This record gives sequence, structure tokens and C-alpha cells, in this order.
Amino acid sequence: WVTEALRRGSMERKRVFTGELSAMVYGFGGDEAPDAATLDVLEDAMVEFVAGVVQRASAVAHKPGKVRAQDVLCAIRNNPKQWGRAKELLLLKKEIEEAKRTSRVNENAIDALESYADDDAALHPELPPEDEDIEPALNSGDEAGGV
Repeated sequence: WVTEALRRGSMERKRVFTGELSAMVYGFGGDEAPDAATLDVLEDAMVEFVAGVVQRASAVAHKPGKVRAQDVLCAIRNNPKQWGRAKELLLLKKEIEEAKRTSRVNENAIDALESYADDDAALHPELPPEDEDIEPALNSGDEAGGV
């Protein structure tokens, strides 16, 4: 009903994707600063398309009013190109989440090792500080061994 109201002119919609669509037009070989009317037509088409997909996904959703990624995949299953791209984006999202989780784990491990090193230094004050060069002490030990 929103897109019909927009077509009749009885409702004016706020343009929220103008910047992104402008960048996409330029990225696909169009003008660097596309005409505002062109961007308006593209945005209307995009909003209508997304609204249609969400409406179809909502019709197959297990919980009313809650559309999941699987519902969207089901709604676009007859279009292999769209389905493949959506599946690819979902896999990328999963990889990014995994990388972020791994990064947090690595940061936690580094923090734990640093904490352990600080505790170890406190327990063994006879050890030289980290920034002190211990090479001379190591070399003098080699000479004492007679090797």
C-alpha cells in the first residue's frame, strides 16, 4: 500500500538511500553525480522490490511479524541469481562474525599472557626487566663452561 500511495502522489517518502545509490551508479560506470530524478526512480524501485520480498518472506515466516534470513531465502528461491547472492552474503556475514570472535579470543589470550608475565615478574624479582639486555650474561655463561 505504501508504494501505491507513493505512485498516486498522496504520500511523500523521505529519501534515505540517495548517497548509497549515487555511489552504486558511479561504481557501475554511471555519472559521478547522477541526476536527483534518476536516484529517486532507483530508490522507489529498490524500496518496492525490498517491500515485495519482505512481504513474500513474511507470508512463509514461522512466526508472524518476524522475518528471518531463511524466510527471505525461501521468498527468492525461484530466482537463482538473487538466491545465490543472498546465500553468499549470509556466508560472508558468518565469516565476519567468526573473525571478530577469533579476534576477541586472541585479544583475551594476549591480555592473559601479559598478566601472567607481570605476575611472574613480581614472583621472581631476581629476573632482569623485559627491556634489559641479557645477552652479556648469556655470553659470560658460555665462556665459564669452557665450550
